[in-house]
Amino acid sequence: MLSSRGCEGPLLLCIGGPTGAGKTDLAIELYLRHGWPIV
Repeated sequence: MLSSRGCEGPLLLCIGGPTGAGKTDLAIELYLRHGWPIV
């Protein structure tokens, strides 16, 4: 698992790397779940 990167969502969103373990992954997850635009 990639829990060391602080990923709490689907594994696919955690593959981006440690730099994407925060705001970027959250934005992607919100977009996938709710259709919100990624800004």
